[in-house]
Amino acid sequence: GVQTCALPIYSTLLGSSTTATNIPESGGYLWGLEWAGNYKNFYLAGEYMKFGMDRAVSCAGCTPFGGTAGVNPGNPAFSGWYVEGSYILTGETKTYSALATNNEYATFNNPRVISPFDPASGNWGAWELAARYSDLDLNWRPGSIGDTPASSPVGGVRGGEQKIVTLGVNWYMNNNVALRFNYLIVDVNKLGFITTGSSTVLGQVGQKFDVMGMRLQFTN
Repeated sequence: GVQTCALPIYSTLLGSSTTATNIPESGGYLWGLEWAGNYKNFYLAGEYMKFGMDRAVSCAGCTPFGGTAGVNPGNPAFSGWYVEGSYILTGETKTYSALATNNEYATFNNPRVISPFDPASGNWGAWELAARYSDLDLNWRPGSIGDTPASSPVGGVRGGEQKIVTLGVNWYMNNNVALRFNYLIVDVNKLGFITTGSSTVLGQVGQKFDVMGMRLQFTN
């Protein structure tokens, strides 16, 4: 119903050092749950994903964590989820496909337009209203505002948490052409070290902003 927008949040691994470094790992995992369904011209879907890694401890890169080389400061884990819904004003229903052309399974496609766009005949295609809320959390033991480099959690990951509210209007001119309008309200909550004079402490370095997007889509 709405365009998926994964705005970048840059993961920062900081211990007693204020210098970012990569996360040395020996393995990881990823699992998720997804569901979707429609009733007449109403569509609802959602997904939750959890991912994490086993931190490698016998490595030269362990010392920037602020701990002791060879001592595991913990295995970080992150999560993300979304829920979205749409309502087709002109009465069409999204079609279900067991296998999509992009190799996805069990997906819902664009609605089959009842009256393709033809102003001369008074037909204006299909119109859909959509909304989506998403939350991506890339924090793991991030610490608190006011923490100094020495008091911040060892091995903490301050990737930030990004919340997005998306409002969309989709115009399906016919079964091959669609025009999508999106308005995104983005809130990024992210901690980072801020130096003022001789003092360095954790502070809010995230931001809030709005995005407008439009996409013209052609399909076979």
